[in-house]
Amino acid sequence: MSYEENSTLENTAWGDTMGDVVHEVAAEDLTQGQWFWHVPVPGLTGWPLQVATAELLDDAVRIITTDEVRELVSYARDRRVRLTAAF
Repeated sequence: MSYEENSTLENTAWGDTMGDVVHEVAAEDLTQGQWFWHVPVPGLTGWPLQVATAELLDDAVRIITTDEVRELVSYARDRRVRLTAAF
C-alpha cells in the first residue's frame, strides 16, 4: 500500500463527511471484530488491523489480530487507539 493510499484510508476513518470526528478508545476497551489503526510509534504511518482477541495484563493489553504479518500487538492499557471502518 502506498503512502498516499494509506493517508486516504486514515482520513476516511469513522467520522463525519468532513473527517472532523475521530473515534478513539483506550486499548483495553478494544473488542473482538473491531478495526483500529495500528501506529507502532507516534508520528509514523499506521495501518488498519482487526482484533481477533484481546487479553488484559497488569499494565498492558495483548491484542491478537487477524493479520498474518502483524498477528500480535501490545499496548499500554490506557493508550488511545483510533478506530476505523471495516475493510
